[in-house]
Amino acid sequence: MNSVTRVLSLLLLRWVDTDTLSLSSSSFSWLTRSTSTITARTTTKLYGSHPRIVQFDFETRSASQIVGPFPTIFSSKNSTAGIIGKLISRIQDKKEEKCQPMHQWQTHSYTTCNPIHEFSIQEEFRHDKLHLIACGGDRCTFRLDDPAAAGTGEPPLAFKVIKADEKGRFSKRMLEASRKDGMVMERLSQSPYVLSTYGYCGLSQVLEYADGGSIHDLMKRGRNFNFQMAPIDKLRIAYQLVSAVADLHSVEGDDHAPSITHNDLCCHQFVSVKGVYKLNDFHLAYLVTQNKETGNICWQQMTVAERWALIHAPEESMNEYSVFDNAKADDYTVGNIMFYVLTYRWIFEFRPNAVALQHLHQGLRPPFPKSIQESNDPADRALMTAINMTWTHAPNQRPSSRQVSNYLMEQLEKITGETVNGPVRVSLPPLPESWDYGEDPTFDANFD
Repeated sequence: MNSVTRVLSLLLLRWVDTDTLSLSSSSFSWLTRSTSTITARTTTKLYGSHPRIVQFDFETRSASQIVGPFPTIFSSKNSTAGIIGKLISRIQDKKEEKCQPMHQWQTHSYTTCNPIHEFSIQEEFRHDKLHLIACGGDRCTFRLDDPAAAGTGEPPLAFKVIKADEKGRFSKRMLEASRKDGMVMERLSQSPYVLSTYGYCGLSQVLEYADGGSIHDLMKRGRNFNFQMAPIDKLRIAYQLVSAVADLHSVEGDDHAPSITHNDLCCHQFVSVKGVYKLNDFHLAYLVTQNKETGNICWQQMTVAERWALIHAPEESMNEYSVFDNAKADDYTVGNIMFYVLTYRWIFEFRPNAVALQHLHQGLRPPFPKSIQESNDPADRALMTAINMTWTHAPNQRPSSRQVSNYLMEQLEKITGETVNGPVRVSLPPLPESWDYGEDPTFDANFD
């Protein structure tokens, strides 16, 4: 058994009863979800009754409803370190005694373990059906070819697993992070700008396959291979990005306080599926709590490593231990990713990190290239305006992602003369078959 197979087997077996589990079945049963079309103009409550995920058996072509929800652990704490961190943690513990989940669903999960366990990891490697795409800080992603779909033209699936440590162990933190990730995707299954989930169990997920790479891959094409896009296509992509964040913040409806925030928006978290860049990777998400006595929102206390502070909202790094409106921080950060799309530049590129961070805290922002500043193309002008909206320094004056999304929708309709009704798509050339999904070295180097 090779090392990758061993890790995957451990991932599947760690949190299940091995006395009752069989991994030898050659059959595949995958999960799909019932969806309903939503338009870009949706401003009322987006999501209806539960459950939205159904089990689908490819062999019998039959679907059945998943019974749930299943109670699980709930935690909104963020770890801190050192003497000050311990003191802050005690204060936070006292605070959290008065905080409770905003909604009951935040404490649940809809696990679909049986179908995920109905295939053999070793067999899929042996028959060349499981292919490593890339690994991030906590997880690895594989392309999983479904034999039941052979010859049908159906796309493959994506299989994500949490990485074990060097001793093959997993922490409770990662188990809870995986639960949050699965639960958030379930709640957002009606959004066309959030990656679809087809199954979740413990530390593993089955998702729709992103055939077009991430925004990070788009950056690599633009920076390293002179890949050019029409300004209107960049505007369409920006609309997709900010609409995903708007949907994330409005699970209960646009007239309700956000019940989920992402907290880790970056160019890696948006992946392209058939011309739509979709948001995923919610394992650092915050399921918002509220004070049980006053009803006020209990925003999450977070610390941002100085090295990565430039790609976060300025208020996230103004103090060593910051408590801030997490949704407003998301609203800011999505502007950074729109800036990447427009310019193919990283944030404050070529400036020393310490100087750039000082500029960020002073309210300064990275400049747009002269060619874009002087552009007369209405799509360029609209996208610059949208980015500046998200970069508003004061959080209480910063427009919401829904407001920016509505602005971009109006500009798209004005420029194209077409009504935005349903998912906005962009047509881009496919990635080369030999494409390297690894990190662009200039991304990390920009923050050194």
